[in-house]
Amino acid sequence: MNSFCLCALLALPAGMGMAWGADIERGVVMQRKAAPVMAPRMRQLTPLIQQGDLPELTFHSITFSPGKPLPGQQVTVWVKVWNTGKVDSAPTEVALKLRATHPPQGSAPPVFSASAPVAAVRPNMAGVATFNITLNGATSGQWKAEAVVDPYNRVVERDETNNSMYQLFQVM
Repeated sequence: MNSFCLCALLALPAGMGMAWGADIERGVVMQRKAAPVMAPRMRQLTPLIQQGDLPELTFHSITFSPGKPLPGQQVTVWVKVWNTGKVDSAPTEVALKLRATHPPQGSAPPVFSASAPVAAVRPNMAGVATFNITLNGATSGQWKAEAVVDPYNRVVERDETNNSMYQLFQVM
């Protein structure tokens, strides 16, 4: 076999060349046709989840009881999460932070933070996270309750930018 033929065969695409074999018993090098090598057929993959088939968690409301708590009093906060998507969401959590909007000069008011679970929410339904927080060290005035649903982005949603909400409330 000369080197020109070998180089030409190596340059051909798979399945287009000849294979060389040896007949050892006769001491003869012979040429035989190689079986065509076919590339595996590539299938078009369809996504398992379409963009519109994702859950979409947003806020419905933040409610307090009592509506106007006193400093040092326990307040129950309900954060209602709405799923406007087309499929159930996975269970997640809501993170809540309470802080004074205008703290007194020269003091660092407390910031109350907690998280609570929210069960999987069906489409067009709401789930509720419940918090019981004692406002020890709170000052009278306007406060802000900031809530974030799925704070660690564990639930894949259509829109990840609408997962926070705040509500102002008064501490008497």
